[in-house]
Amino acid sequence: MKQLTKIVSVVLLLVFTLSASLHKVQATNLSDNITSLTVASSSLRDGERTTVKVAFDDKKQKIKAGDTIEVTWPTSGNVYIQGFTKTIPLMINNINVGILEVTLDEAVFTFNENINTMENVTGWGEFEITVRNVTQTTTETSGTTTVRVGNHTATITVTKPEAGTGTSSFYYKTGDMQPDDTDHVRWFLLINNNKEWVADTVTVEDDIQGGQTLDMSSFDITVSGYRNERFVGEKALEEFRQKFPNSVITATANHISVSLAKDDASKNTVNVAYKTKITDYDQKEFANNSKIWYQILYKDQVSGQESNHQVANVNANGGVDGSRYTSFTVKKIWNDKENQDGKRPKNIKVQLYANNKEVEGKAIELNDSNSWQASFGKLDKYDNQNQKITYSVKEVTVPTGYQSQVEGDSGAGFTITNTYTPEMISITGQKTWDDKENQDGKRPDQITVRLLANNVETGDVTTASVKTGWKYTFTNLPKYKDGKQITYTIQEDPVADYTTTIQGFDITNHHEVALTSLKVIKAWNDKDDYYHKRPKEITILLKADGKVIREHQMTPDQQDKWEYTFDQLPVYQAGKKISYSIEEKQVAGYQAPVYEVNEGLKQVTVTNTLNPSYQLPDTGGQGVKWYLLIGGGFIIVACLVLINLYQKHKHHNM
Repeated sequence: MKQLTKIVSVVLLLVFTLSASLHKVQATNLSDNITSLTVASSSLRDGERTTVKVAFDDKKQKIKAGDTIEVTWPTSGNVYIQGFTKTIPLMINNINVGILEVTLDEAVFTFNENINTMENVTGWGEFEITVRNVTQTTTETSGTTTVRVGNHTATITVTKPEAGTGTSSFYYKTGDMQPDDTDHVRWFLLINNNKEWVADTVTVEDDIQGGQTLDMSSFDITVSGYRNERFVGEKALEEFRQKFPNSVITATANHISVSLAKDDASKNTVNVAYKTKITDYDQKEFANNSKIWYQILYKDQVSGQESNHQVANVNANGGVDGSRYTSFTVKKIWNDKENQDGKRPKNIKVQLYANNKEVEGKAIELNDSNSWQASFGKLDKYDNQNQKITYSVKEVTVPTGYQSQVEGDSGAGFTITNTYTPEMISITGQKTWDDKENQDGKRPDQITVRLLANNVETGDVTTASVKTGWKYTFTNLPKYKDGKQITYTIQEDPVADYTTTIQGFDITNHHEVALTSLKVIKAWNDKDDYYHKRPKEITILLKADGKVIREHQMTPDQQDKWEYTFDQLPVYQAGKKISYSIEEKQVAGYQAPVYEVNEGLKQVTVTNTLNPSYQLPDTGGQGVKWYLLIGGGFIIVACLVLINLYQKHKHHNM
């Protein structure tokens, strides 16, 4: 674009020269048409810059093709001025009516034939100058110089400071723009300014910022001190390496690396000077950032010390609206929780549109390296029909899963916000109680569950209870972190008297229910079954809280012992202790049993006594047979005695 501007400027100059020769008699110096002349600062130091602004109109005299307005200043002596060379097209309603050409010596407005048809012309131009005070003195001194156009003047005081003494810093970076070369910026890396002894390699990393690119042919490397060398031009880096084989200077389009060996850097000042070619003429300033690593002998090491510098762009404009071009920045904002799901692309492209039509070849890339921000620069404000262009932007491809929203305009810049809703999940688990339906009454009202993500507690806690059906849920959980799927697990707070088993997100709590036993001992009070009334088996009923829960047919064992144990008996039912008892089904010929309970031994003795109707008086015999024999004997003896008495009585009566 700059090359095209130069070509246009040359063509315009040829046209103006031809026009001036054809209309030489009519051409007029219109310095009296000036309405104002100002300088941005009227008090400067030697070498500083200021902006001159000139305004004019055609009220005093109509402006014609070939007419000029000349702005002049002193260019010699102890105090003088130099202009920064620029050629600026003068536009009215998007039509070129002339140029403002700034040289070292003057600034001249020259108008072409397009001005002839214009009415009520008002215009302006502004440009930069630098001031010098080269008075031969070591003390501070001031002088004045003047900018003139017609009968307008602007006086500037220029001060030359007192000559510096003492030492400089070990390293600093500086830069400037030369009045006769406004297409380039000069930069200087000044190393070991006091010619110190150094203890190690000196390293400088120099980063060239935006709007400019390194001119590889512009290197001017000077070594001064105990060695004096200079290397200039395209082969400067190569020649430097040949002279200083242990040191190296390398360069790319936007980066310069300097590595000076200890012996090469000691007692030498090294000045690496170069130029950058301006690529964005609308940029307000140009910046270069550098860092240095060094160690002066017997002093502390310095690591990564910054030395940055900015050079203001040369301001030169003219016309009706002050600027023909516009530029704006496009910024990308990611609303995706710091790329939690890892779905963010490495870069995106943004397409420029003018009046809703795609501008071919105008797309920029946004990525992490440019902080997701870039600019469209030097864009025409108006189209060929003098209509203001409305610019807009659109993301070329919106990443999958994202919603893109564009806000802003070409004045304030555009912001493209890409919103992505991270994938969320829920976790549900079921609590199972393995405790015989809470037989022992140990089950709590609720349990507490804690959530872990990648084995780290998240702080999320929930409960499960009867009200929730012993279910629990964690909701609104991110599925990913840093692009990797999160592994969720759970922990249950300990439950007294239970052991916990976790399978996935389901929790089983096991409780060993309390069990007891009851021994039944059968005792017979029947003269060791003398009367043969004892049955071969009896029926024993086990009752829990008065209800029969088991029945057992008890028989004697080989030792004629009548014993049986009811085991695996739960101690509790629904949390209450069970009262166990024994009942014997009626045994024929025996009285109701007597129950003797021994709680300590967990046993019951059931004693059955034979009914009295089945027994003779107890005479000390050995059972029923003995009683029968004795009784029968008594009866027989009685009968014999009675018979004998009867016979005696009968014989006596006879």
